[in-house]
Amino acid sequence: MIPYLGAIELQKLQPAFIQQYSKYLMDDKGLKPNTAHKHHACIRKVLDYGLKQQFVHRNVCDALTQPKKERFVGQSYTRD
Repeated sequence: MIPYLGAIELQKLQPAFIQQYSKYLMDDKGLKPNTAHKHHACIRKVLDYGLKQQFVHRNVCDALTQPKKERFVGQSYTRD
């Protein structure tokens, strides 16, 4: 997260930056939507804490839709 969002001040953080970060994770890094969803949840929690400590005036993650999770389909071993 820091290499992509670290240079942006908290007060100047916009929803578009986080949306671009999610797109970067899935398209450029090749991560699954579930991983991008976890990153989004982590950023959201950090901004919630910043809101409580009055470092930010709003949580910009509230204006975003989270990446859709993929349903996990487990596979079991067969005798072959």
